[in-house]
Amino acid sequence: MRYLVQFLVPALIVVTVVYLLTRTKRGQDEAGDGNGTDTGLFILILVVGAAVAILSFVLLQNVLG
Repeated sequence: MRYLVQFLVPALIVVTVVYLLTRTKRGQDEAGDGNGTDTGLFILILVVGAAVAILSFVLLQNVLG
């Protein structure tokens, strides 16, 4: 159960941030402000960082556990 919580908390944070950014992006598109490259790049960096963090956690648990 502890491992499930340790996985879900970062995953929920990432999902929430991505949801908020896409909602904000949609609002900007409807308003006509188009600066999508910065937002897209930020989301990409965020997702890659989360994937690296989760993979390193899993690998460390397998090696040390």
